Amino acid sequence: VNNVPPPDSVLIRDYYTNNRQEKYLVPLSLKLEEVCVDDFALADSLLGLYIDGESFSVLSKNYSKNYSIELNGLVGPVEKGFKKGALSSFFKPGLKKGFVGDVINNQDGTFSLYKIDRVYPESYIPFEKVYNRISSLLHREKQEEAKVLSISSFYKEFNIVKNDSIF
Repeated sequence: VNNVPPPDSVLIRDYYTNNRQEKYLVPLSLKLEEVCVDDFALADSLLGLYIDGESFSVLSKNYSKNYSIELNGLVGPVEKGFKKGALSSFFKPGLKKGFVGDVINNQDGTFSLYKIDRVYPESYIPFEKVYNRISSLLHREKQEEAKVLSISSFYKEFNIVKNDSIF
């Protein structure tokens, strides 16, 4: 096992290329600004105020029960499954920064309005960031193969028969 050489960079690059869609893809995510209130009627009227020209940030600061100065009313980045998919309409193609959706009924009995503050497009984790992880993975796989081969040849060399039926 200790004699197994580390994989070369070509093998590592090939592994990354062949597996990046399944293992190294970062999905589309959004940073959202939230206004969270206890009453649907209030949420609906705040949406009306926003449509009439009121600043979403001002509404968030003045009315949101979750507003904090540190986060400025922002949530995320979040992915499509956030809040059990309640915000999936925000992930439709073509939606951009500034989009405000309908009132969302939260699981805890509150109601929220969300505005897209920032869009993080789908992207791959850069090869340089996962190089060492892939190298370690491939090296461990080769070590495991060497171990299995060594044990198998040890059994053959000394005519050892393994009886699995007693276990």
